[in-house]
Amino acid sequence: MFNTIDSDASGSISETELINGLREQGYAVTPSEVQQLMSRLDLDKDGDILFDEFATGLLDWKEVGLAMLPFAHLCDWFGNGNVR
Repeated sequence: MFNTIDSDASGSISETELINGLREQGYAVTPSEVQQLMSRLDLDKDGDILFDEFATGLLDWKEVGLAMLPFAHLCDWFGNGNVR
């Protein structure tokens, strides 16, 4: 998913790429939700989400909380409703 959202293949996801990528995936995100995702995923606060920041956010469910729930299906590799 990271590579899909990183539309310019720069190795990082900008706020614009995040908005466009989520919308292309069918998510209707508000500016507030995008800001929340950016603040939680952009760990070094440089304005871009690097792959390691993205991966950390997906793995640290307790920290990210409800903001990342729309992405849970991406980790359901076996299609059985479980995130493993």
